[in-house]
Amino acid sequence: MTDDRRRALDAFLASMEATCEVIEEPWGTFVRSAEFHRLHMANFLWLRELPPGDLDGALRRMDEVFEPFGIRDRPVYVEDTDLSKRLESDFLQRGYRSKPEHAMFARQPHQAVLQAAIVRQL
Repeated sequence: MTDDRRRALDAFLASMEATCEVIEEPWGTFVRSAEFHRLHMANFLWLRELPPGDLDGALRRMDEVFEPFGIRDRPVYVEDTDLSKRLESDFLQRGYRSKPEHAMFARQPHQAVLQAAIVRQL
């Protein structure tokens, strides 16, 4: 990532702290908002590198961070384009789809998750 992009990302994350919770991990940054749990721009993982446990470790941690808030849309932005390309098939196998204009992977939640979310809303 270029220095300019890094500064822009840091400024964006700092601004998100005013309305969202920013959770730093050594390998990535989670942004979540209980108030705006249906907006993907308020709830995402910025993945800098793979954690121990590889992609599955990152996705397990994402479940831990997002599930208590009922966050169904779980985009992952991959900082490194080479890493993004290497992980594309792994994401696809796990039900994510690639959004190359953002180097983003977004998952459609399973039907069981949707039903559980509906039950929680009633």
